[in-house]
Amino acid sequence: MKRWIALFFLAFVAVNQLSAQCSPAFTYQADTNNFVIFTNLTPSNVAFSYQWSFGDGSPIDTSTNPTHQYNSSGVFEVTLSVDSGTINCGTYLDTIFVNFCTSNFSYQQNINFFQFQSSSASSSASSFYWDFGDGNYSSQKNPSHTYQFTGQYAVVLNVYDSLSGCFSSNMDSVVVHSIPCEANFNYTTNEDTLFIQNQANNYNLISYDFGDSTFSFLENPTHIYAQSGTYVVCQTVRDTLNNCIDTFCDSVIIFIPPPCQAGFSFSVNEDSLFVQNNALNYQVLRYDFGDGNSSTSENPIHVYSQRGTYQLCQTVEDTLNNCIDTFCDSVTISIPPPCEAGFTFQFQGDSTYFQNTATNYDSLIYFFGDGNSSTLENPIHQYFNSGEYVVEQRVFNHRNCISIFRDTILVTISTSCVAKFDLALDTTKPSTLYLVNNSSNDNSNQYFWDFGDGNTSTDKNPTHQYAENKVYPICLRVSDTVLNCMSIYCDTVGLDSNGNILKSPGFTLKVIDGAAIGLNEKDNPLKELQLYPNPADDVISIKWPPKVNEINYHIFNINGQIIGNGKFTREDRNAINVSQLPTGIYWIQINNEENQLIKKMIKQ
Repeated sequence: MKRWIALFFLAFVAVNQLSAQCSPAFTYQADTNNFVIFTNLTPSNVAFSYQWSFGDGSPIDTSTNPTHQYNSSGVFEVTLSVDSGTINCGTYLDTIFVNFCTSNFSYQQNINFFQFQSSSASSSASSFYWDFGDGNYSSQKNPSHTYQFTGQYAVVLNVYDSLSGCFSSNMDSVVVHSIPCEANFNYTTNEDTLFIQNQANNYNLISYDFGDSTFSFLENPTHIYAQSGTYVVCQTVRDTLNNCIDTFCDSVIIFIPPPCQAGFSFSVNEDSLFVQNNALNYQVLRYDFGDGNSSTSENPIHVYSQRGTYQLCQTVEDTLNNCIDTFCDSVTISIPPPCEAGFTFQFQGDSTYFQNTATNYDSLIYFFGDGNSSTLENPIHQYFNSGEYVVEQRVFNHRNCISIFRDTILVTISTSCVAKFDLALDTTKPSTLYLVNNSSNDNSNQYFWDFGDGNTSTDKNPTHQYAENKVYPICLRVSDTVLNCMSIYCDTVGLDSNGNILKSPGFTLKVIDGAAIGLNEKDNPLKELQLYPNPADDVISIKWPPKVNEINYHIFNINGQIIGNGKFTREDRNAINVSQLPTGIYWIQINNEENQLIKKMIKQ
């Protein structure tokens, strides 16, 4: 029993001693070529077998102290299993970090162009610094570089790994045997002008084609285009030593602002010039009217003081583009002579015939000096009292011209022969027009009526039938061979209130005796009463005759209707308001207790 115990004890001791002698362990060290050197720390006084697993999928290695090359940086689990043949000593595991810091590089060359490729094994390299040996640098991992000159250059790559603190530097030489010529330029434009800045390299000849069939051999030419447009500008450079030709082209847009252009049209109205501006592309404008006057208005109106032909010139200026242009045209001004009043006159019986001699007028008016007036060109006026009268003619035109001509006439009225009639209507007989014969009525008086339609009568109070409704000039001549006198009175009949002919188809003219209806002015103190002005616009004033202190009046229209009436005395009223009456012919009947007077009034 004791023997078995002793054997078991010896075996137990032997096993424990063997286990203590085969405990697996290792260390490692990486070099700069992605190799890791493992050092086996398992006791070697016992024969063992080893199995290495490097954690990168590579085959099991049974070497005692293997060296393993990793294909990439990273974190790997490495295990070492040890077996003595009689007992399994176990497995040792360690995690290793492989990060190789190398600065190797390669490159591809195309004449003077190099593409560099870094072959650093570090996956955590944080910075690259390239020195191309010509004063240029790069921090890219795989940069490209173009050398401008031939020669040999020392290229240096510095790599730094911030995780491992690894720094590596590598240098290699590159040789540039030739530099290709290279065309290039920049440009600016200012309207029609092109400014070129040459950027070409490695050449000894240069030329430019401006795209408008013009060329230059200057380094930095300036070119002026004649027209707006888009032009293809090409630069060609040559290196005759190395047989190199290169061309660079770019599109250039030229905008030439249109030139300033003077121009105008005009119209003339007598002395006035009306200008319509047609100028283009300008900032400043000026007109010279050729008479010493000028204007900077766009569309001026100018009034010339004298007739004649003038040179009208317009000058425009584009101050931004240094452009000046002038356009001229001839202007003929015809200023009509001023208006000039004038008339002559002659007497026929008791009527005064005025002959107009005025010139260059548009309208006129006569004032006969007895409170009456007329706007007819050649009026016939009958004065009722002998005496001197100052007759005034006023003429007007659209040029604000007013001319006045006066003449004094001596009128002698025959008291034995007086021709006079007035117009009246009977509203119950709309087709009959009455003439009230207020002429003298001596037994030896003779009467001659001219009805204006080719018919006449020697009756004192005739009746005449007209065939047409139109205005007729009617004249009455009263003559007396015994008393040796003659008087003529004329008027027109057939007008309605608007001055148009009567509406009825034909009318009858009937002359009635004024003495029979109390209208005869003989020995009538009212006959010296005067209404003026006549024609009138607003108010008719009254010139009172002697011995008349109170009157009544009625206003009749041409149809015989009373449209106004009133009563006034010499002291309290001396005018009749007619401003509300329509334009036309009216009759004013004036009477007092003993006498009656009818006056024709024209409202204008």
